Amino acid sequence: MAVAKPDSALADISRKIQQYLGDRTAREIAERTGVHPETVRRYLAGMAPSLEFVVAVCREFKLSADWLLLDEGTMHRAPTTPSLENVPVPTLLEELHARADRFKSHIDAISADMVGRAVT
Repeated sequence: MAVAKPDSALADISRKIQQYLGDRTAREIAERTGVHPETVRRYLAGMAPSLEFVVAVCREFKLSADWLLLDEGTMHRAPTTPSLENVPVPTLLEELHARADRFKSHIDAISADMVGRAVT
């Protein structure tokens, strides 16, 4: 079964992904993207990658989609504000509780200082 030769734009995307990922193994890339290792090997060998794979690589390896698809900017995606949507609820609740405790301690200290000033 012959693999269709990708057009130059898709071949360029495949080449850029390979350039960006460097010496990473197909197995490592597969584990992080959720794509079968043999499929990853084919993509790295020049087969046109699926959109799902491109998105997964950009997300998992912090690859800039602007650089990959539009040849604009740098290879590495700019840091973004952390998203809370992937943080487990118990972790969020623990952090909220800790911040509430620190806030209460701060308010108590201010209140004690104000009481101390009122007495003198």
